[in-house]
Amino acid sequence: MNWKLIFGLSFFGLIVVFTVAYFILSTSAPIIACSGIFVIWAYLVAKYAPGKYFWHGFCIILANCVWVVAARILLLSTNALKHSQELDLKNKIEILHGHSRLELIIMGLIGAIASAVVLGLFCLVASKVVERKR
Repeated sequence: MNWKLIFGLSFFGLIVVFTVAYFILSTSAPIIACSGIFVIWAYLVAKYAPGKYFWHGFCIILANCVWVVAARILLLSTNALKHSQELDLKNKIEILHGHSRLELIIMGLIGAIASAVVLGLFCLVASKVVERKR
């Protein structure tokens, strides 16, 4: 496993969190992630990972989950001001009433596992298409 690659790419996800918090609507963030970031990450994993492509993609998202959940908890008030429509919707379907931070952690883990499987599959497909660096 190339841990330098995994942590480097996962740390890039932290930049995405800040751009979503301040510049991008959170409803379009998943589309941006799947269409652009996942494709770039899959390409880089296919190019530089020494094998186990699915697990590299999976671990990138798990490491990214740590950065993203921590940043979203720290930026909770900023997100509430910038994305009031999403907050209103969240309040209607709130699971743990009054425990927004705990809810972010639980939902972040669920989302991370689903995203990790998707990125792992992207990396596996990319490994079949991309020519490896020698």
